[in-house]
Amino acid sequence: MKKINSTEGRTMTEIILVMVLLILFSISTLTLVATGSDSYINIINDNENNSNLRVAQSYIHTKVRQNLEKDAVYIADFPEIENTCLVIKDGYSNIEYETVIFLHDDQMKEALIIDGGSFNPEASFTIVEIDELNFEVVDGNKLFFETSIEEKGKTKSLKSYISLITK
Repeated sequence: MKKINSTEGRTMTEIILVMVLLILFSISTLTLVATGSDSYINIINDNENNSNLRVAQSYIHTKVRQNLEKDAVYIADFPEIENTCLVIKDGYSNIEYETVIFLHDDQMKEALIIDGGSFNPEASFTIVEIDELNFEVVDGNKLFFETSIEEKGKTKSLKSYISLITK
């Protein structure tokens, strides 16, 4: 008589073990991909916020430096806008106008007021999205401004000073 070895039970156990291992590897891979994509999205949002802060600061610096003359840069309050606005006087082809930089609906905006015209925040264009924009004249000849963005309970801000010409 020949002895027959039965391998049916062992084969089924090996197949189940391989399937369980494949399922574990699949779950681990999906978890890793989900965590990586969340991290990537957070990094992208953080870089965008940092970029918006730098763009806002750079824009204000450039506008002020382009028109840095005596009494050409000052801050003012307009009833249509909650915060203080930056006003820069300029002229082109014998037409005087003022550039107003302000925060409206969580956007830094710029509006032009032609000599004799009135300020209308709706007739402006968006420069960049930020949450706060503050202007202040310090020591009579320094323009202080701060731009801020708040995300997930954390506030990021940049502060700058520009010396104004007063003589």
